Amino acid sequence: MKHSVLKRLLALALAAALCLSLVACGSSSDGEEEDEVVEKNMAQAGGSVTLPEGFAVPEEAGRIATQISGDAMYGAFNLTNYNTTGYFVQNGSITVTVQASLWTDGVDTQWTDAYFDLWKQGDGQTQYVSTVHFVADDTPQSYTFSDLEPGASYRLTFAYSDVYRYKLSGKFVVTGITGEGTDEEPVANE
Repeated sequence: MKHSVLKRLLALALAAALCLSLVACGSSSDGEEEDEVVEKNMAQAGGSVTLPEGFAVPEEAGRIATQISGDAMYGAFNLTNYNTTGYFVQNGSITVTVQASLWTDGVDTQWTDAYFDLWKQGDGQTQYVSTVHFVADDTPQSYTFSDLEPGASYRLTFAYSDVYRYKLSGKFVVTGITGEGTDEEPVANE
């Protein structure tokens, strides 16, 4: 009987030790949560987008038009989910100001998050640089990319993909441009 009680106490002690070790492994020692928070680059309200006189905004759905004038590239896109500018050369820093809205076919939506990506033209491949989110509510919003390689060619993509049937239309201006890039299309580096 003594032997049976001793076995039960030993089993209970081992079970308690196992529970304590599981609890200890499940909590962090510094009190921080384990969920990783991913911060989005967000365009800030402000700026303005005025297209040059005579600029032809595309009428056909899914199209983008651009025009470089001075140190700026002006552009507009119509009813699109995804459009890409041509390459442009810059001076080490560019500011993108976008003013866009969603076409939702009359449906109210809370999904107004749109974005633009910056891509760098590399030796034989396109290199992803960064994504910036903006609210597609027809207010001008701006973001500045700094520490870019002066003289290198970059391009932008404008996109909306939360609900595929909704389309993005808008206009934009990119300042800090020094000229047009090449039309040569390297392979994307994904």
